[in-house]
Amino acid sequence: MSGASANESITETDHEAVELLHHVLLRLAELVNEHERVYPVALGANSVLAADDMATHPLEIGHFASYCLLQAVDTCRSIVRVVRDEAGGITLPIMSLFTLARAVIECAATAMWVMAPPDRRTRVVRRLQFEHNELSHETELTKSAASSFSKSEEQAALRKDAKSRKKANAYMRAIAHANGIARTEYENTRPGREEIVTVAGEAMSIEHHGLPTVWRLCSGLSHPSVTRGINVLQFTQTSEKGDILSGVLSVKTGNAVSVVSLAHRATTIAMKHWSLSKVQVNPERPVPKPVVPKL
Repeated sequence: MSGASANESITETDHEAVELLHHVLLRLAELVNEHERVYPVALGANSVLAADDMATHPLEIGHFASYCLLQAVDTCRSIVRVVRDEAGGITLPIMSLFTLARAVIECAATAMWVMAPPDRRTRVVRRLQFEHNELSHETELTKSAASSFSKSEEQAALRKDAKSRKKANAYMRAIAHANGIARTEYENTRPGREEIVTVAGEAMSIEHHGLPTVWRLCSGLSHPSVTRGINVLQFTQTSEKGDILSGVLSVKTGNAVSVVSLAHRATTIAMKHWSLSKVQVNPERPVPKPVVPKL
């Protein structure tokens, strides 16, 4: 196939799929309102999340989950704005919708992955795993960006990063010590995105490996993949020359509905878990309190 062009309008005659898409977009918009309702609710003094935050201060699980869900909901808002025009009509992007849905799934899955384990120790280990992994990425970004600076500016940026990394590592060690966790349990041990999404999908009780399946589908359309595009998108042939076909690519409305619906479902489940943990009574006592070093 060569010379494929893009068509962002809905060309299918599947009116039921279009109606379902309208419905899903309304639910995504409602999700934004639900987040704004849940976010300011204070933690119960004896709640699971309050205890988790105490055990992971100052790298609190609640703050981490809140950030993940904010990013998921904000991306849901972006999906609505990209798909629905000012007149209320629908225009489906060819690939970018799948990229947005992938981001929603990863954010919701990450929040769920950290919050879902029934025992606090595992939740704390996962929070530390994520923090340690983030440090590595930030250092690599700093090195990459600073390489274009003057020598003195580069050294200043690297010193600033080293200071930040030292502080975060001190916090992680304090949290690990308070919770009886060895450094080898969280340093360079964070699972990959695929495993996180898979485990989160199981915790969400999403049937038939639906979450990792849709995540994989979306991942193939978040970077150039001709095979995934041919398999997932609609190809309408316009000409043929030997064994080379030319045509127009468009999105299948049914695929868009399925992907966005699952992204919505994952975010809803993760947000409900977050909301419940704010009020559910903490059964694990005593709650460890890290001795935060003064740096």
